Amino acid sequence: MHQTENGIETSNGNGHIGMENKSSNDGKKNLADEKDLLKGEEDEGDCGLFCCVPKFLQFFNNPSGYLLVFGMFLTTQGLLVNGYMNVILTTLERRFRLQSSETGLIVVSYDIAYFVLCLFVTFYGNRAHRPRLLAIGSIFFGVGCLIFAIPHFTTGRYVYEGNVSDLCDPEFVPTCESSGYEENVDDYLYLFIFAMVLQGFGCIPLYTVGFAVLEDSLPKGKSAIYIGVSNALTILGPVLGYILGGYSLSIYVDFDTTNPEEIEIDSSDPRWVGAWWLGFLLASALALIFVSLPMISFPKQFPGSALIRSQKESEVHRNASAEITEKEEFGKSIKDMPIAIVAMLKNSAFLFTTLAGCSEGFLIAAFTAFLPKFIESQFNLSAGEAALYAGIIAIPGGVFGNIISALLVQKLKLKTAGVLKMCIFCAAAVFVLSPTALLHCKDPLIAGVNQAYSSDPDKEHPPANLTASCNSNCNCQEKYFSPVCGADNQSYFSACLAGCFEIDETGPDNIYRDCSCVQKTDENGIAAVGGLCEQSCTVLAPFLGIFFVIVLINFMTTTPALLVILRIVPDSQKSFAVGVQWWIVRAFGSIPGPVVFGVIFDITCLLWQQLSCGLGTGSCWLHNSDEVALYLTIASMVCKAISVCFFSLALYLYKPPTSKNVGMEKLQDEDFELDANIKQVDEIPIDVISTPL
Repeated sequence: MHQTENGIETSNGNGHIGMENKSSNDGKKNLADEKDLLKGEEDEGDCGLFCCVPKFLQFFNNPSGYLLVFGMFLTTQGLLVNGYMNVILTTLERRFRLQSSETGLIVVSYDIAYFVLCLFVTFYGNRAHRPRLLAIGSIFFGVGCLIFAIPHFTTGRYVYEGNVSDLCDPEFVPTCESSGYEENVDDYLYLFIFAMVLQGFGCIPLYTVGFAVLEDSLPKGKSAIYIGVSNALTILGPVLGYILGGYSLSIYVDFDTTNPEEIEIDSSDPRWVGAWWLGFLLASALALIFVSLPMISFPKQFPGSALIRSQKESEVHRNASAEITEKEEFGKSIKDMPIAIVAMLKNSAFLFTTLAGCSEGFLIAAFTAFLPKFIESQFNLSAGEAALYAGIIAIPGGVFGNIISALLVQKLKLKTAGVLKMCIFCAAAVFVLSPTALLHCKDPLIAGVNQAYSSDPDKEHPPANLTASCNSNCNCQEKYFSPVCGADNQSYFSACLAGCFEIDETGPDNIYRDCSCVQKTDENGIAAVGGLCEQSCTVLAPFLGIFFVIVLINFMTTTPALLVILRIVPDSQKSFAVGVQWWIVRAFGSIPGPVVFGVIFDITCLLWQQLSCGLGTGSCWLHNSDEVALYLTIASMVCKAISVCFFSLALYLYKPPTSKNVGMEKLQDEDFELDANIKQVDEIPIDVISTPL
């Protein structure tokens, strides 16, 4: 290391960058900077519990080791809450006699708990021992999962209805007897709600405090990659949840207490109830063992974090009230929280980025919940096929979208303004591609729904009325949708409503004969076969291809938008900023999003399930695909237009700080290696420390 005649120090070959040193006054300033550099170093420590700090654990005492555990927590939460729960809701309704509104209350209990305590947890989160806060959260989450599974072990065996007929039987008399439960299973509603509340409490630090740890411990370029990988795991979790849910529901609910020979129905029977509780036990074990134990072992700060933070170039919004929130005593009293909230909302860049996040969260939450249903209804697929296709486009699209955006931020060395421009471009691209949702297959023609029965040719455009002269004496149920395709190329709601009196189960598909509503038979005397009649449709492949691109581009805004939030607020407010953002996004985005999409599917319903014994209607069997496509396209384009406007306002109003540090800007351009035991603060000469230009 040497100094030129102008007082400018050059690189010494070891990665240290010299700075300008013109006078003794600058030397005093550097002494003050060195004092600030050491701020927070006392929180850096070893990995372990109490006095047990084995040497091999120190290999994980860095952001990479933290990412392994943090990623496990993200994946477990996404697996259960955003994936598995969506799969087993109808099973819960059947097993515990719950209304759809009650299962909706169970699901929203998680968000309500998160919403109520989010601000309080994140307000103190930045000053707290954040890894331990995450460990405590994982314990709450794991206990909540365990409690949710308790009803399976405290109730008797499931007894399914035995008076269901699939054939026309004029002598059959339907009854309204109890389905066989010996206990009052309805009371478990409140236990489910309590369990979801605990899970909501436990996940508050996950998406707020957890990401702030990565931003504080890494150079800007690398933090983008780590946060991108973390966001990718939030996409992987729900998909694994769908897979686990499908596997669990293929196993009989009481397989642990019932002899297989006693089970007279299979998973294709509408009375089947699968092992809904298995996923909760798995998630509980992952959270309590593989997340809480390693997470509680991390120190408050990783070695080298203080050095990294001190040398980062500040991009805090100029009007972010840092002179108030960065005071040492600020944030120790609950009285400071309203001041912090007001300061956050006065930060125009933060406010409009958060409002853009609301429209993004609205769309992501809605399609996460309804994408399988959308594909199923628009392309006449089974629920299993639709879930498979949804997974094919959601997994790679979401994962690659987050990682590609993170790599772009790193390689292009994008600052806050550049990141906001990326968000604007991605939102505009999805807006242009949104009409892809208009691609769909024609609705299947079902007798009594959108087509007249062949036996009633005068009724060309009937209302949804499944009863006709040919099946009026069959005593058919309308609770379970078991369609058949007649030899007249017309679909029927069930074999009973097709007027079928005979079934042949010798082949791979159910074959029906002697069907009074079917006007003809084939050469083998077959009147109908199980399933809907096949229709020619060639738009599924183009839809999946374009929609994959939409998903990929859509998720390219997730990581950049989070980076903007973490960069434009003062260091002491990062966790709280993410908490405030999530609080607003949940209130105006992710909570109402699925509700609005649910209403869209409801108002486009052509045929509702009719529950037996005058209990009203259940779920929808068939939707008007034209209306679904139109309404969801409009909703998508409106959301993306709002995102473009708000991201543009954030970019226009963002004002970077007038002074900046340049030391880290150069360091992060190199391959900056994070050593597990970095202790270089005392070795850095005073005149090498970055000073404001």
